[in-house]
Amino acid sequence: CLWPVDGKPLLDYTIHTLLRSGIQEIILIAVSHSYEIRSYIMNSQWTRNHPKLIRFMSCTKARSLGDCLKDLEQEN
Repeated sequence: CLWPVDGKPLLDYTIHTLLRSGIQEIILIAVSHSYEIRSYIMNSQWTRNHPKLIRFMSCTKARSLGDCLKDLEQEN
């Protein structure tokens, strides 16, 4: 998701599209490269301009998306 497309990470295009669609909260689940993704998000325009928009969740030990969703449910 950090792969550059026209000079910006692909993730930027996704977040931009979600914002334009009216999404008010994004839960970003990272299974691999979570440190790099979290660092990018924390230092990005998205966090500065919309501090409560993105909720980041690292699932490095999960075996499936279901495991990540269970962890997310337990956080709430």
